[in-house]
Amino acid sequence: MLSFILIAADSLVGLLAVAYAVVARDRLVRARTDHQVFVEDLLWMLSKSGGATLANLGESAYSIARDHGWYITPPDTPTRIALMHSELSEALEEYRAGHALTEVYERDGKPEGYPIELADVIIRILDHCTAEGIDIQGAVLRKMEYNATRPHRHGGKVV
Repeated sequence: MLSFILIAADSLVGLLAVAYAVVARDRLVRARTDHQVFVEDLLWMLSKSGGATLANLGESAYSIARDHGWYITPPDTPTRIALMHSELSEALEEYRAGHALTEVYERDGKPEGYPIELADVIIRILDHCTAEGIDIQGAVLRKMEYNATRPHRHGGKVV
């Protein structure tokens, strides 16, 4: 019984600490501009995602490519860009074939579909960035922070 009370008390202290942190964070957030809040929320979500950051996903993509022989003769940057583009073209072909945007299926044990081809684009980008020492996570966050400051439908373009 005593251990149950101690666990319950410990849980209550933990809940109170979380509640205090949320209140403190909300006060801090209210003092910032909308785009600062947006980026802060992105960073907070990344920190709570179990370590799944663009940086360590890139390390994994690069390691897999290297371990499978794709860096015996490292591809040059134009080739990598062409390969990224080829994955986008494959996504377009999935769409043109009538597959739903969320459909994932298997062909001979290999995952296929529009989401899989988009994943291939991201994997190729992350692999390239890791190989070249590009901080893509920092670049994405910086660009998103800037985009949040831009006016509605900036640039006067239709699409």
